[in-house]
Amino acid sequence: MAFFDRPENSTGALASRLATDAQQMFDMVSQVILTTISAIATIAVGLGFAFSATWEMTLIILAAVPVIGLGQYLELAALTGFGEKTRKAYERSGQVAGEAIANIRTVVSLAKEDRFESRYLEVTREPHKYAMNKAIYASFGFAMSQGVAYWSYSIGFYGGYRLVQEDIIDWFQMFDCMFGIVFMAMSLGHITAELPKYAKGKQSAINIYELFDKDTTIDADRDGIKLDTIQGSLALQKVDFNYPTRPDIQIFKGVDIKVKPSQTVALVGPSGCGKSTVIALLERWYDTDGGKVIVDGHDICDLQLHNIRDHMALVGQEPVLFDMSIKDNILYGLPDGEGTMEQVEEAAKLANIHNFVSSLPNGYNTSVGDKGSQLSGGQKQRIAIARALIRNPKVLLLDEATSALDSESEKLVQEALDKARYGRTTIVIAHRLSTIQDADLILVVKDGQIVESGRHYELIELGGVYSELCKKQNL
Repeated sequence: MAFFDRPENSTGALASRLATDAQQMFDMVSQVILTTISAIATIAVGLGFAFSATWEMTLIILAAVPVIGLGQYLELAALTGFGEKTRKAYERSGQVAGEAIANIRTVVSLAKEDRFESRYLEVTREPHKYAMNKAIYASFGFAMSQGVAYWSYSIGFYGGYRLVQEDIIDWFQMFDCMFGIVFMAMSLGHITAELPKYAKGKQSAINIYELFDKDTTIDADRDGIKLDTIQGSLALQKVDFNYPTRPDIQIFKGVDIKVKPSQTVALVGPSGCGKSTVIALLERWYDTDGGKVIVDGHDICDLQLHNIRDHMALVGQEPVLFDMSIKDNILYGLPDGEGTMEQVEEAAKLANIHNFVSSLPNGYNTSVGDKGSQLSGGQKQRIAIARALIRNPKVLLLDEATSALDSESEKLVQEALDKARYGRTTIVIAHRLSTIQDADLILVVKDGQIVESGRHYELIELGGVYSELCKKQNL
């Protein structure tokens, strides 16, 4: 996850890189290489024909080849060098455009269309500058190679004329030689015309392989211990943690948390205190800087990552739905994405969404729209809960799952969550303390430390941080 936290790996930048680089790499393989192979064969035939006619005149003309090669080298160097700078600049512009399009409702509601247009124009000035410089240098190299080529024709005709005058060759040999040279030059021109595609394709191939070869501290495909079932016991043992993009800010220092199987544990505290970081570590989006995360007695670093995540399910504050049917969105919760209609309906009933879906004209085949735009916040959240429950997870992670809902939607979602928690180890993060009063254990997080722990009534009697938070919410 740290890879995606870095600005250069934003959604817009990666989408732009993969879309553009893949196409340019395809063009190089499918067009440039085939054209080059064909042209080289033609050049060999033309050169052989010219030498067979008159080697003296052929050598005179070929004296210009090094200069032509220098011009093409300069053109290729310009295309490659400025191409990389242009690519990075285009990624930044793609990021701005992608951000605006993905959040178009917010942009329109804030009347910020002109602002984003100005931002886009600003970030496109840099690639425009690089493109102009690339065009100038590449044009100079192209003009040099083409000019010298025509100059060599003139020298060839003059040299051929002198050889004919001295009776070394005849007119037929001279024109046969020129025919072979022109034939060769045309093929060389085809190669020159493909240089821009070659330069772009080469750089794109480098970019793609660099992306694929980047080392990550967490390898989801690495072998490890696979657990067929888990009891659901979780623990953080003396955990130290800083986010990779903010190494100077200490999130956790020596934190200890222990969760028993089938226990519901709530994490509360002010914003930014580190509550959601607990879920990030349990999902192993990040590794700790010190200490261990334990699942069923195993260090999470020793477990096969996909396997352990199959035993967990996460419901966040902002549900993410895909532009497909309600049924397909729920089925995404299964590891293989395939399941029966009975499984879908059972999960929907547990999530309190079945009656609503059944009332729709197309039922479970109803499309939710882009990011679930055809549904209300509460409906999206309950579908996300159904997607989590169809996995039948042993560990349920709830990250402020009701905080963005209205009171009626919150009631329906909370009822669904209460049913979902039964028989599962549940970690709940909540700002609304009314939703976690019946938790088996409440942990109060402040400044990266667990400062209080206990049941609701115990913490109220303690009169500490939790008690103050309850008073602020009139509990």
